[in-house]
Amino acid sequence: MLTNPTYVPAVPDMDAADPLGTGALIGMFYRSIFPGINNVVAHVRVYSAICWMVGRIEETAAEIPGVDMLALSKTGLEKIQLLLTWYNRQNVVGMAGANRDFPTDNSRRTLSFTEIATAKVARILAGDPGATITDLGVQFLYELQYEPSLTGGLGFLDRHPEVRDTYRLTAAGRKLADEYDKVIRGSKWYDWLADLNKFTTCFEEVQEMDDLLDVRTPSPGERRVFASAYYPVTKDDVTGSRVQYRCNGVTLLLRALEAEQAMRAPGTLGVDVEALRTTMARGTTLQGVPVNLQGLEEFQGWWMNLLLHELIRLSLDTLSRNVAVWIYDATLLELPRRDIAMCAEQLGERMESALPDKFRSDVRSYVAHLDMRRGATAETFYAASVAVPELRVDMQLRRLLKVSNFDKETEEEREALVEAYRSLVFCAVEARQLVSNPHVEQIDLRNDRLPLAVLRGVLSDFEDDRPAAFFAHIIQFYVVLLHFNVVRERTARRDANNRFIFTIGEDGLEQVTTKGVFPGVGLGAARNRLRQALVILAQCGFVESRDGASSFVLTDAGRERLTRGVPDF
Repeated sequence: MLTNPTYVPAVPDMDAADPLGTGALIGMFYRSIFPGINNVVAHVRVYSAICWMVGRIEETAAEIPGVDMLALSKTGLEKIQLLLTWYNRQNVVGMAGANRDFPTDNSRRTLSFTEIATAKVARILAGDPGATITDLGVQFLYELQYEPSLTGGLGFLDRHPEVRDTYRLTAAGRKLADEYDKVIRGSKWYDWLADLNKFTTCFEEVQEMDDLLDVRTPSPGERRVFASAYYPVTKDDVTGSRVQYRCNGVTLLLRALEAEQAMRAPGTLGVDVEALRTTMARGTTLQGVPVNLQGLEEFQGWWMNLLLHELIRLSLDTLSRNVAVWIYDATLLELPRRDIAMCAEQLGERMESALPDKFRSDVRSYVAHLDMRRGATAETFYAASVAVPELRVDMQLRRLLKVSNFDKETEEEREALVEAYRSLVFCAVEARQLVSNPHVEQIDLRNDRLPLAVLRGVLSDFEDDRPAAFFAHIIQFYVVLLHFNVVRERTARRDANNRFIFTIGEDGLEQVTTKGVFPGVGLGAARNRLRQALVILAQCGFVESRDGASSFVLTDAGRERLTRGVPDF
C-alpha cells in the first residue's frame, strides 16, 4: 500500500514516435512493395564478405571437433564487420558502427566490439575502466541493419537451429561467398583474414586491405549472384521470402524509369526519386509518356493508395501540432473550457476564416473547384495531373510539408490549417473517384487509422456543411481521440516507447512536455526504401546514380534485364 507519493520525471513529449499511429500502414506498403531490403542496406560487398566469413567459420568448425561454435562465430563475424567499417567509414556514408573509436595511429587493436567500442562507451571507460558495458554498438548483423536481408529477406544465410546468434550458408550464400573468394584469393591479406586465430591489426594494415574491403567496388561475379537473388530471372534463382512482390515492385520501378528517360536527351541528368514515386502511382511520366503496366496493375494501385495515405498522414500529423499549439495558448490564457470539442471547433473556425471567400460557404464549393480543375475527360486527379500540376499528390505534399512545422503565431500556422483541409478534401474526392478501381483498397487495410472509405464517408456527411464543421470532426475524432486510442493500445502491449503528446487533465486538454513544446512533423523514414531499392539496383549494374544518388538513369544492362522478365510465380 502506498503511503507517500512517488515522484518520477515528466515524460518528454518529443519522444512521441508516430503519435497518431499512421506510420504503420505506410511502412507496410513499402515493405510489401520492396520486401527483402530496408532503409539501410546498400552494398553488395557487405553481403558477400559476411557470407564468406560464415563459410570460413563453418570450415574451421569442421576441422576442430568440439569447438565452441558460438565463440568461433563471434570472433569471425566481429572481425569482418569491424574491418568493413574501419576501412570504409571515411569515404562511405552510413557504415554500421562508424562512430566507434577506431584508432588513427598504428597502435594494434583487437578486432572485437568490446575492444573497439563506440565513442560514447570509450568516454565512459576512460573515466571508469571497470565500468560494466552492455552496449556493443551498431553492427551489420543487427535487425535494423543487414541481418534480416541476409537471412529471410534475400536468403543468403540461415540462422543456426542449434546455436543462437550463429549462421549457416544457404546455396545462394555459398555462391556469393565463392565469388568474393575469387576476388580476394590473390591478396596478401587473404590467409590472415581466413585465420580465425588472428584478430589484431592497425590502421596502416587496414588501409592496405582495399582489395578485400572496399564496398564501392564489388566484382562482376558478386553483382551477378546478388542480382539473381534480388531480382531473379528464373525459379531456380528464387531465394528468400515474398520474392514475387519484390520482382513486381522492381519491374514497375524500372519501367517507370525507362518511360521517364524516353523523352530526355542522352547524357542529361537522371530521374529524381520523387518523380519516380509519382510516375509509378500515376502510370504516366511527367511528360505524359505511359508506363508499361502490363501485369502490374495491382502494384500501381498500391502506389496510388500509398501516396494518398502519405498525404493523409501528413495532414493529420500537422493538425496534431495545431492542437498542441491551441492547448498551449488556452493554458496561458486560462480559458474556462479546454475540452476536445472546443479545441476542434475553434481550430475549424480558424481554418475557415483563412480560406478564400469562395470556399467558405460549404465543403462542396472546394470539391467543385477540384472537379473543375480535373476537367471532363480525366476520371481521377492522378490522370488529370499530367496537364494540371496543381492536382499532383507530390505537389500537395510539398505545399503542406512547407508549412507543417510552423512557428507559433505566424502566418504559416494558419496556412498549415488551410493546406491540411485542402489535402484531406483532395484525398476524399480522389478516393471517391477511385472507388471502382479494384486495386485501390479503401477499407480493411491493417493498421489503417483513417481508411479511404471512411474519409469518403466523412466528406459525404459534411459536403453541404461549412468547412469548419468538416474540419472539427476530423480534429476531434481522427487527431485528438485517435491519439488517445493509439496511446491506450500501446500501453496495453507495454510499448516502452509509448508517449502522450497531450492528455486530459482536471482542467481539460493539457500538454505533456518537459523539453519541447510542439511535436515535429515529417514524412517518416519508410519512404526512403524506394531510394534504397534504386541504390541496390545501381550495385547490380541495372541503373546508375547521378547527382549524389538523388537521381538515377537506366543502364543498357537494366534495359536488357527488363526484357528477360521475372519467374512465373
